[in-house]
Amino acid sequence: MITFGAVGDNKTEDTTAVQRALDACSELTFPAPGAYLVRPLELRHSGLTITVEEGATIVLWGDLDTYNRTTGAYSPMFSANESSVIQDVTFRGAGVIDGQGWRWWPFGKSRPRPPLFRIPSVQRLWLDSLTLRNSPSFHLMARGDRISVTGTRVEANLDSCRGYESAPNTDAYNVGGTNVFLADVFAHNGDDCIPLGDADVLPPWYKARNTRNVVGTNISCNCGTNSGVVILGAGNTSVSDVLFSSISAYHLNQGAGMKIR
Repeated sequence: MITFGAVGDNKTEDTTAVQRALDACSELTFPAPGAYLVRPLELRHSGLTITVEEGATIVLWGDLDTYNRTTGAYSPMFSANESSVIQDVTFRGAGVIDGQGWRWWPFGKSRPRPPLFRIPSVQRLWLDSLTLRNSPSFHLMARGDRISVTGTRVEANLDSCRGYESAPNTDAYNVGGTNVFLADVFAHNGDDCIPLGDADVLPPWYKARNTRNVVGTNISCNCGTNSGVVILGAGNTSVSDVLFSSISAYHLNQGAGMKIR
């Protein structure tokens, strides 16, 4: 990362350097110590392995008025093309991805808020051992085949347990598609912990899909306003073959739920 000109001082904008590295490399590392301040980034090719070392943080741009926008909504911190499938993407390491959501949450729904990840069509996505912290909205939104999330933490407004009131729409692991696996994950957030499937309101470019073959184990969900595990039904889509075990749910209004629309 340093080779491409990233500074990592949490003052200098590193967007250009990081995007160049993402475009040029199949493997790249955010070294520690360092806090890499970036605006929205795009995953433009398959076969990416991104390591965030322990002691390193990727920090989302904090000036709301100069944040990038596309099609009327704020771009995610990490996104992939909506119209094509990206393959073999890995995010790993003991580092932190920080969305500075506390800057956005007071505006509620009056101002669009970006997620940390929006990967709408992927084959083989793996997140391992990361901490996703204080996303302005959803922490992880991913759809596709063979999505695996292991050893990962979501921390939104960790000092408060006021749920949606303090950190609205901060879904932790918003996933769908086929062959989804979650293990040893933690969430302290302000909305659903693990919503499966597709909601009823979708952007025009998004094609709703069925969700099936989902396994989750050793999951801890804390302080969200809604469910630990919630199954969403949209239109003619279905959610099937789901198995969860060893779930801890604290300070939620329900441990598991279904929203059929």
